[in-house]
Amino acid sequence: MSDFEQNFSLHNHSYYSDGENAIEEIVKEAEGCGLAFVGISDHLCLHPGKPGTMGEKDIERYVKRVREIDAKSKISVLLGAEVDVPLTLPEWTLCADLKQKYKFDYFIGSVHPFSSYEDKVRMKFKFDTDLNYVIKEHRHYWQQVYQLAQSELFEIMAHLDVYKVSGANTEKYFVPEISKVLNCIKNKNKIVEVNTSGFYEELVGEPLPSDRIVSGCIKRSIPLIISSDSHNSKHVVRDFAVCEKRITKLGGNVGAVYNCEPLRKIFDLYKENNR
Repeated sequence: MSDFEQNFSLHNHSYYSDGENAIEEIVKEAEGCGLAFVGISDHLCLHPGKPGTMGEKDIERYVKRVREIDAKSKISVLLGAEVDVPLTLPEWTLCADLKQKYKFDYFIGSVHPFSSYEDKVRMKFKFDTDLNYVIKEHRHYWQQVYQLAQSELFEIMAHLDVYKVSGANTEKYFVPEISKVLNCIKNKNKIVEVNTSGFYEELVGEPLPSDRIVSGCIKRSIPLIISSDSHNSKHVVRDFAVCEKRITKLGGNVGAVYNCEPLRKIFDLYKENNR
């Protein structure tokens, strides 16, 4: 038995994008941790040449491998993808077509600017020397997140304040924008992940998103799931117990996620896709 309540982990990366392990190793670790479900959600990016991501040409092989491993595993292995936003209009359409064609169980939506090493250095410098520039950039970030929240393409919203990995934490300047995003997430019946990888970012030291944003989700009864965003198989449930306690302290109920409609839809779709 595990020392945490959530019995699934849906945000995990393998060799197919920027993970350090094969899918089999991720599943083995999830089995050892007592999970009932594990999701493989490698980066899907339709911008050619972006390192550490799958492109359209990789998808068929990826889908086949996940389904093969699921068929012989003791636990359920879900087929997901973390879709990198921003997308052009034709890319939005292509992603929707690919999701339907290959019967993905779920998509995680992520806005990734300001999360690479180069961006961290640049944004930290700008945060210290030109706050107005950073605020302008981060306003664009929240606009993209809002676009993501509006889309029917994604079931799960990932690391909502990922820009703070640069130390340029501008959350207090975007209270209305964040409220608008959370209201949209609620209206669109989506899930927000609380991503424990933030504990291991030198300039963060807390989950992604912040306690203030998590509290905003709890206030709106937006379902929260814990994700480790693992890039190493040993991290599939990293800090789940710590994060559950944190959410409970803020007034949330991790166990309530099992009764939420969007999560049931993911697991029901998985069953339907594997008949």
